[in-house]
Amino acid sequence: MSDIVDKADLVVSMFTEAAVKLARKDQFINNDGHCLFCDELVMSEMRFCNIDCRDDFEKELAVLKISGCRQD
Repeated sequence: MSDIVDKADLVVSMFTEAAVKLARKDQFINNDGHCLFCDELVMSEMRFCNIDCRDDFEKELAVLKISGCRQD
């Protein structure tokens, strides 16, 4: 019979696995020279044209995850 420590270990493992998947997936978002939020041209190696677009992108992504429309 499992005790509370075993259950806590399972929960921690699940959260850790989810965090690792999210971190790995985030690294591979395609960057084609355009802002990921507004599609404006950006310099190479940049994903967003400014901080506002980055923040709006993250907020929209969080809402999609909460609503269940996007699963990572």
